[in-house]
Amino acid sequence: MEVANIGADDDFFKMGGDSISSIQLVNKINNHFNCRLTIGDLLNHNSASSLSKLIVSNRNFNLIVPFTDIVDGFPNLYMIHPGGAGCDVYRNVSKKLAQSYNCFGIDSYNLYSEIKITNIHDLAMIYLDYINKIHNPLHTYNLFGWSLGGQIGLEIASILEENGVKHINLYLLDTILWGYDEKIQEMKEKEEILANSHIEKRFEGEIEELYETDRLIANHKITCKLKNSKIILFKAADVSIIKNEIAREYIKRLKYNNIEKVIPSDSKIKVVQLSCHHYNILENDQMLMFLLKNND
Repeated sequence: MEVANIGADDDFFKMGGDSISSIQLVNKINNHFNCRLTIGDLLNHNSASSLSKLIVSNRNFNLIVPFTDIVDGFPNLYMIHPGGAGCDVYRNVSKKLAQSYNCFGIDSYNLYSEIKITNIHDLAMIYLDYINKIHNPLHTYNLFGWSLGGQIGLEIASILEENGVKHINLYLLDTILWGYDEKIQEMKEKEEILANSHIEKRFEGEIEELYETDRLIANHKITCKLKNSKIILFKAADVSIIKNEIAREYIKRLKYNNIEKVIPSDSKIKVVQLSCHHYNILENDQMLMFLLKNND
């Protein structure tokens, strides 16, 4: 950020802080002070003054980020981070959903851990453990994920179903399952096409390492087919951002983005076509209206 004078109480995000600079700042703080802050900590303590108090208090590591005030009677919405980023990308959309949901971000384990987890099942188990610390077992699990976040959500749902849970809603934002499609895998080898990340590969250091880790996760298949989960796929209709014409047309023809490979029949999935592209889907009003009207 190019800001001449920064006050102790100035808001990091109002000064131009974004997802990438958030990751860079948190990593620098953790390395310098030998602590374990998360993007969620920066969201809730967005000034130098507030952050300094948090560093001194040495708060325990937590991947759950409360985005909204908790309202009794509202369903919980668990917003799983996309590839190459933390859950802070959901900060703005969570404010719009706060009228109907208690929104919780699920932050990236690999963003903060020196030992990376590349197995989607192992990662989903960790996230589910955090979710279950705040989830009422009598209520429906509402899992929300953009891109790779949706794929992780599918794996969490498979674990839940294996344990007898039947009430699960999955909201997938333009998630594509790469591991089930040899043709699309070949295209990925030749040219970068919408890897399940909202960050381009040009970033160095920890961010690039996270990107590569998430690429490995994206190639995994879901452990078991889902029988009871209700799946809503928000599919971005605008594929013009994909430079390769063959890849662009192929992805456009994927009716269910390969999600049908993890369900017994197509009747288990509802596709909502959105007039947006992969990278601005969180700003789409049609997606927001659907979620606000279907908050069970």
